[in-house]
Amino acid sequence: MPSNNPHSKALNQTNTAGEKQITSLEVLLHRMMNRIRQSLELPAILSITVAEIRGFLETDRVKIYRFDTDGSGEVVAESVDQERLPSLLGQHFPAQDIPQEVRELFLLARQRSIVDVATQQIGLSPGPEADEFIELKNDMRFRSVDPCHVEYLTSMGVQSSLVVPILHCQQLWGLLVSHHSLPRQVTERELQVVQLVADQLSIAIAQSTLLEQSRLQAQQEATINRVAKLLHSMTQMQVQQALELTVSALQGAGGRVCIIPQNPGEKAQLFTTGKQPDTRQGRQGGKRGKRGQGRRLGGRLGGVINSSSFPTPHTPLEEYPSWREWLRMETTVVEESPVWVVNDLYQAALQSDLAQAFLKSGIRTLLILRLQYRQQILGYLSIFRNEIDIETIWARRPDRDDERHLSPIKSFEVWRELKRGQVQEWKATEIELAQALASHFAMAIHQYQLYQQVNALNANLQCDIEERKQAEKKICALNAELEQRVQERTAELRRANRRLLEEINERERALRDRKQTQASLERLSRQSELILNSAGEGIYGLNCQGKITFVNPAAARMLGYGVKELINLFMHEVVKHSRPDGVRYFLEDNPIYATLQNGTVQHVTDDIFYRRDGSKFPVEYVSTPIRETKKNCWCCSYF
Repeated sequence: MPSNNPHSKALNQTNTAGEKQITSLEVLLHRMMNRIRQSLELPAILSITVAEIRGFLETDRVKIYRFDTDGSGEVVAESVDQERLPSLLGQHFPAQDIPQEVRELFLLARQRSIVDVATQQIGLSPGPEADEFIELKNDMRFRSVDPCHVEYLTSMGVQSSLVVPILHCQQLWGLLVSHHSLPRQVTERELQVVQLVADQLSIAIAQSTLLEQSRLQAQQEATINRVAKLLHSMTQMQVQQALELTVSALQGAGGRVCIIPQNPGEKAQLFTTGKQPDTRQGRQGGKRGKRGQGRRLGGRLGGVINSSSFPTPHTPLEEYPSWREWLRMETTVVEESPVWVVNDLYQAALQSDLAQAFLKSGIRTLLILRLQYRQQILGYLSIFRNEIDIETIWARRPDRDDERHLSPIKSFEVWRELKRGQVQEWKATEIELAQALASHFAMAIHQYQLYQQVNALNANLQCDIEERKQAEKKICALNAELEQRVQERTAELRRANRRLLEEINERERALRDRKQTQASLERLSRQSELILNSAGEGIYGLNCQGKITFVNPAAARMLGYGVKELINLFMHEVVKHSRPDGVRYFLEDNPIYATLQNGTVQHVTDDIFYRRDGSKFPVEYVSTPIRETKKNCWCCSYF
């Protein structure tokens, strides 16, 4: 019979309400798990998770925060209720916002935190799988929250928060965070549900990671098959096309395959695409190779090379002694594996001239693989990458002067940071793909060289047969050609004799004309000398430097010198040229110097010249310019 006790009725009602709540939570959790498992794509899984958690908690914002390797992080998924709190999707937060010791507690203790800004209390609770050596109780422990953290949340418009760690492969992958703009209590049951979702999310992340790895592996295998098909073609080895596909698959800015010679007298073969190191002195490099264009330094590699290569006199970089010495000294990625990785040329122990050859072209990272078949070294495969610019959207501008958050953060204004000239490091999967592709290049080159040797032997045999067949024809042709050359040579000699006679006659005429001209010049020179010597005025000439080039006896006599003594002396110093008041001219103010500089005629009276014995006499002189060219000016003066 049913009991009429009121206490029993209340207890039954409480039990019934509790059972309904448990059933409701189980249904909700089951629905959330099913939605998460509907997709293997990580972005979709994260978006579903934040939407379900926000609907369950009925908070203003739920986000998933993913850590980077440097401790900073990014909001990779978010659900916001009617824009009550601003969106943080895609924004980064510096590592100092979640210090290292806090991240360690998230990882080691699986610590969950609940912050109530209104009461300035923070509740800490270890996860169900926390390590035993972490001395934390199994229940929620509350204490006063740090004032800086209160200011931090207040600046974000948050009054209560819930943080649950997300783990992947025993590492702290990220955080599942719930924010609310009003004070809110989080029940133990809600915390358990969110923890279960976080655990399921860790499993989903692992499955999504495996899917990405499988896709990457399938993509790499497809690339290897395409390159192998180009290299192992039955008709020809398409090195250029295989190189372009390899560079594209490895996300390079350029690349090259150098096939080193195997026999004396042969030259290296070089195929390039994209950006290349500039080994030319004093010239700008970095030119991009056109599609289908290789550089051939010698020899021939299949029919493809006929139309896509061009000869060059330059030695390839791979044959530089300094380059080979650097590879011998540089550490490889794997011991005894001929693979060299240079993630940053500025940090490499490469000679400056070789490093500059790459840096001038904008190349910053290198991946070099030696092409080797068994013990035979066939060449090198090199892949280049440019330096890049990285833009990061920060939720706030980091305070470099307060990296430990000693002062409260009061602003969350979005800040875009652009880092220029950053390196693109090589990943382990990319290096493995490059090694697989290099093995196909080496095998194909070795097979092709064997094929070439067989073809060369067959070609030599065929040539011998053809030479014997054509021997008699060549002899007849040579006899006819010889007769023709004799006739042509005879005609050439006759024409040469006629030209020689004409040249002899022309030279004789020129010689007679020269003698006549020389006689005229000598006669004019004698006449000029007689005129100068007979003139009563002093006459002298100056070159552009102001030195005496000629002087007549009258001028030398008035100055108290011999004619030969004055030649090549500075006239300004000889005569101590002075003004009428006896003040000596500076060289720049000398009228005769003005004639040399400006090409103007100067007529001056009452200036003073000094003789050799120191006596002076007034002079009247005229200075006239004589121009040989537009720039060189002489002058002739008489007094």
